[in-house]
Amino acid sequence: ANSGVSTLIDDLLKNYDVDARPVSNWTESVHVFLQMSLIQVLSLDSIQQTMQTNIWVRAYWTDVNLRWDPQEYGGIDEITLTPSRIWTPDIVVYESYVYNVVLTPTTDHLDLFRVNVSPDGKLGWYMPLVLSTSCKLNLDQFPWDEQKCHLKYGSWSQPARRLDVFNFSSGIDLTGYQENGEWDLQGVDVRKHSQPSPFNADTYPFLVLTINLKRKASYYMINFVMPTGLVMLSMIMMHLLPDESGEKVS
Repeated sequence: ANSGVSTLIDDLLKNYDVDARPVSNWTESVHVFLQMSLIQVLSLDSIQQTMQTNIWVRAYWTDVNLRWDPQEYGGIDEITLTPSRIWTPDIVVYESYVYNVVLTPTTDHLDLFRVNVSPDGKLGWYMPLVLSTSCKLNLDQFPWDEQKCHLKYGSWSQPARRLDVFNFSSGIDLTGYQENGEWDLQGVDVRKHSQPSPFNADTYPFLVLTINLKRKASYYMINFVMPTGLVMLSMIMMHLLPDESGEKVS
């Protein structure tokens, strides 16, 4: 069985060009479907104006050069490939403070996460990421504030006529979401936008994931306000004690 898989992979990659978009006609656009699974909002930093999140990314696209007839290869109906051996979309998260490129095998250890390939040339790539992105926080209502953070992601170099991005489903996957001790998740939303090129008629599509958060005021009341209040109250009580009651504690 392993020899059959090796033969299939060798045949598929024999004349494969990782730099060529996987389309039958160069005028076609590669459609990349993205699904973000929000696992956890790790932190919001009011000083750095950043949000750190744990997100699982799923990317799907079709590669016409990675198709085969299972009957010719012993019934093999799926293989996994190392991302650096094939064409992958250059999807980035804009305004990321750690590293922009997301779906590129040279990014950290992403080559460890194999790409699943079906006989019809449909590919699926799944990987966990910890992202640090900019988020402008408004603290006027602190500690009863609500914050709205945006993650923008799309192709770094390809216009829509060469690579187009779509949200895989109507929303975002929250099945594995873990609550944050300081913030309540109020809602999430994903919408598609496009940026016109300043040089020609091209447009650059991207998706925007909006995360709405509400601070848990009780967290600050219990951990900061109440202890501070008790300390101040004890100091006031000490100063109110009559002199004959004993020595005051400073």
